[in-house]
Amino acid sequence: MFNMSLMEMLVVGVLALILIGPKQLPEMARVLGRLIAEFKKATTDLSGGLLNVKNELRQPFEDGLDSISKIRDDIKKTAVDQTVGRVTDQVTQLKDEIIKNESDTHHS
Repeated sequence: MFNMSLMEMLVVGVLALILIGPKQLPEMARVLGRLIAEFKKATTDLSGGLLNVKNELRQPFEDGLDSISKIRDDIKKTAVDQTVGRVTDQVTQLKDEIIKNESDTHHS
């Protein structure tokens, strides 16, 4: 966790023994262990909370993208339907003109 070599840990241990004393060293080690455990728990809780926030923010964004895709598809379908309708009208007009021209040609 702290990326210390064996020699460095030995030096820290000897210094702690000298500075704190042999009677208080076990208690200090327990306190330090509790602090490290609480720090790990806090960082785990924080990262879990951030993940929850990320997921909560992601869902509305994805819902918005889905809505935009549906609107785009509806617009395309409407445009295609309108184009087909115009083409059908033009074909009907051409057919009517051809029938009229044939009728005019037979009467002349």
